[in-house]
Amino acid sequence: MSNGNNGKTPPGASFPHKSGNGNGGGNDRIPELPEIALPAKIGRGNIVQNLSVLPVLLNGYNISLVEAIPKVYQHELKFFATDNKGKEKDLSRGPRNDVSNILRHEVLYEIYMLMLNLYKQDFHITSNNDIHRFVYDCGINFYSADKLMNKGEEKRFLIDVTQLSQKSRDYLSQRFQKIEGVLLHTEEIDLKSTSAISENVLERDRSVLQFLEILSSQFLYNKESYYVFRQKMFEKKSRIPIRNDTRIIKSGMQKNIRFIGDSQDKAHPFLQIDPKKSAFYDNIHVMKYLAEMFHCRNEQDLEHRLSEPRLQRQVARELKGIVVKTTHMTNNIYFSIHNLTEKGPDQIFFETRDGRQQSVKEYLEEKYHFRLRFPSLPCVVEKRVTKVDGKNQSKESYYPMEVLEIFDGQRITRQKMNPALTEEMIRNCQINPAKYVNESEEQRSKAFLSSGAPHFKAFGVKIEANMRAAVGEVLFPPAIQYGNEVVNLPIKDREGKDDVAWQINRKRVVKGAEVRIWVAALFQRGVSPSVCNEFVQQLVQNARQFGMNLPNPASYEELDSTEGEFVRQKMKLYKDKNVQYILFFTKDKQDPVHNTMKLLEVEFSIPTQHVSSQTIQKVQTGRGAQLVFGNILQKMNLKLGGINHDIVTAQAFQIRNNRRDNIVKDSWLKQTRMFIGIDMSHAGPQSLFERQAQIPSSEPTIVGMAYTVGHPVNIRGTYWCQKPRLTIIENLADKVSTAILNFHSQTNGFPTHLIVYRSGISEGEYAKVITQEESYFKEAFELVAKSNPSFRKPTLTIIVVQRNSNYRVVPQHIEERAPAVKQNCPSGTVVDREVMHPTQTEFLLTAQKAIQGTAHPCKCTVVFDDSAQRISLEELEYVTYALCFGHGIVTSPVSVPAPLYSAGDLAKRGRNNWKEHNFGSDSASVMSGESGGRFRNAAGDPDFFINLSETLKPSINNTKFWA
Repeated sequence: MSNGNNGKTPPGASFPHKSGNGNGGGNDRIPELPEIALPAKIGRGNIVQNLSVLPVLLNGYNISLVEAIPKVYQHELKFFATDNKGKEKDLSRGPRNDVSNILRHEVLYEIYMLMLNLYKQDFHITSNNDIHRFVYDCGINFYSADKLMNKGEEKRFLIDVTQLSQKSRDYLSQRFQKIEGVLLHTEEIDLKSTSAISENVLERDRSVLQFLEILSSQFLYNKESYYVFRQKMFEKKSRIPIRNDTRIIKSGMQKNIRFIGDSQDKAHPFLQIDPKKSAFYDNIHVMKYLAEMFHCRNEQDLEHRLSEPRLQRQVARELKGIVVKTTHMTNNIYFSIHNLTEKGPDQIFFETRDGRQQSVKEYLEEKYHFRLRFPSLPCVVEKRVTKVDGKNQSKESYYPMEVLEIFDGQRITRQKMNPALTEEMIRNCQINPAKYVNESEEQRSKAFLSSGAPHFKAFGVKIEANMRAAVGEVLFPPAIQYGNEVVNLPIKDREGKDDVAWQINRKRVVKGAEVRIWVAALFQRGVSPSVCNEFVQQLVQNARQFGMNLPNPASYEELDSTEGEFVRQKMKLYKDKNVQYILFFTKDKQDPVHNTMKLLEVEFSIPTQHVSSQTIQKVQTGRGAQLVFGNILQKMNLKLGGINHDIVTAQAFQIRNNRRDNIVKDSWLKQTRMFIGIDMSHAGPQSLFERQAQIPSSEPTIVGMAYTVGHPVNIRGTYWCQKPRLTIIENLADKVSTAILNFHSQTNGFPTHLIVYRSGISEGEYAKVITQEESYFKEAFELVAKSNPSFRKPTLTIIVVQRNSNYRVVPQHIEERAPAVKQNCPSGTVVDREVMHPTQTEFLLTAQKAIQGTAHPCKCTVVFDDSAQRISLEELEYVTYALCFGHGIVTSPVSVPAPLYSAGDLAKRGRNNWKEHNFGSDSASVMSGESGGRFRNAAGDPDFFINLSETLKPSINNTKFWA
């Protein structure tokens, strides 16, 4: 039965009331919000003639709300289960792993449907079709097409647990005896409102978008045909096998809804669908999984090999965090693996309730009549936090591997993907544009995302049948200037070849680095010493043609060990001998000594470069020897402070626009403009136990920052650590002021304009960038001005770049049999009209030349600009595109501006150095069971990440050491 508003709220429930956006039906006074506005939207000025116009398709469909009902009614719906002791549990809360989310969604949806059927009168249900007039997200958000009660009113609904399926009852466990649904009316939503795109960021209300996103997922929740992880969803029945691997790949999509249009009055919703694939664990017994993963002949062989401590650590690392299910109990349970024991179940003892000492093996035989076949194998550890006398207390449970199977439906994290699986994923995800369009349509059809879907019809929402068409333009590429010639890129080349193939005997660098003392080091004879020596001699000869002053190495050493302390002592010796550069050789590309050398590079301020035997073999076989030497020398030149090439105006651009000046070099990328890239590498999630026990995270977020110093290819940079998962950058003022002073030392002047490319934040965080980070730049200017009276505050422009936005752009006319490079949009394709944000300056740029798969454009949004005269949209697009040619090693454009690309590389370098510093190449600390490794943030030390930054900070100045 239900009851009216009784003024009570169950323990643990909180129903926040929004301040409103003028769309609600109440008389609440709406407080005025301060104004935080993005710069006014810039229209195209048509100041230049571009290369061509290109009709394109976007991966989405227009949504029409013309016939939609005027309002929907938003509620918060929570279900509380009560156990036999009277304790309530909020069923919408729980562990955040994939399996828990899937099971929780399935149970909540069943409870929800049961509630609607039991209380039809309360929900005004008179026919089966009326069910479609409700929308639920399997969390706490519930919407109705009809008004069910007054705003702020609450109703409760009792649900008999015995009416649920056995699967749901197993999830809830036997101790829960009743369920109560609590429904609170919170808001009335005007479906015609466009407040989500208000010019004042703080006034933006995503209620309409949130409703449409949940509405478009109702079919998926109802049919249980997909695993749904927020905006990403994967077909349960999809099963793509992986060669020589027990894991599988599933197909799915990422779905989201945004407003598009050229202005707020022309804005309308837009449904985006981006086909996705993800690697999943299969439903398989743990022992079989490990035997296949570690290439054992059978389970007996696995038992034998797991006596080796090193393999035990590898297995512990592989299993940590995977959710498994027991197979030997009447009511089997599932849990997340925390660790492995060192001993087997026959040697692990615990005290029983009657005071006896009993082994895990004996316990299984006595209680479950289960006889173990492999009693010496390590046990899996479940670790959780329980309340004892009101205090948290950790508790461990031990399970033999042979009674466990891996729960299906959980994705494989990036940290668990080995190179072979990563390569397989890349191969499966690289679908050409023609197939991409077909897969988009297929996913849309399977998810019933069309006007004919009953939920869409119930709310009057219509979705266009065809993908959205738009008009793109192709920008002119710049020309590449070397020390002895200018090379105009072939503007119509879509064959996938390198735009400017490097030929050492023809081109010389713009600025050659000089090195006096350097060392060649060969680890563990990974390459024949004589072959290695010959390679070094050829490298020196090519360097002189290249324009570098590279003498023969001061020493050539064969190192028999890769052990950390041994290598460290060698690096110290090199430092004492004033060695400026180290070229080291190994057998394999993935040799662990690589990470050791990169960490020690930071400590001793000596740039290092790695060459594997596979690279040398390319030279020996004559397959691209010149390209190999060119690549190595270009990296070396950057690492030692040189500049390989310049970016100038293309002749074709000058002819088309009837101008003779070098607008790219002298205006768009002029020396007084400083380009800064900022990117972040975030910490991985903590384990369930660590969150429950409130153990402070020791894994930092790494911030990478790169910047130009007077020349678009002359890039410097650094990285630092900060609190985990913090998206706003700490210590930014100090880093920016240092960068400006470095700019001054190398150019003898100060920048007049800073253009910042910022990645790693979402649209919902723009306000933080506008307020907090913009103030950090001002603080940096003040710091510089204090010590330099001649300094004048520069103009500041901040552009947020999303590398992985949900946008894809393909030509409208695709030849299906053509290679990928001809199916894709050409490099330089930009889209900036009709299909972008209605009130923000945004554009999509496909800078890279896609020779495989479908190109992923970057989305650029201007979030701050304090210039008196705004930079034009065309100039901003050309500046961004030209900077994509500034990578320095390759002359083909990369996907984002070079300073941002370098910032991403620096963040990755910082992450790898943290891992090496914290765990070492052996990762022995995995057996400790905590993510902190050797260095832990004890009791949440406020200076922990500051000190960590100081320990790991790179101290190599005036070079692109990370190249």
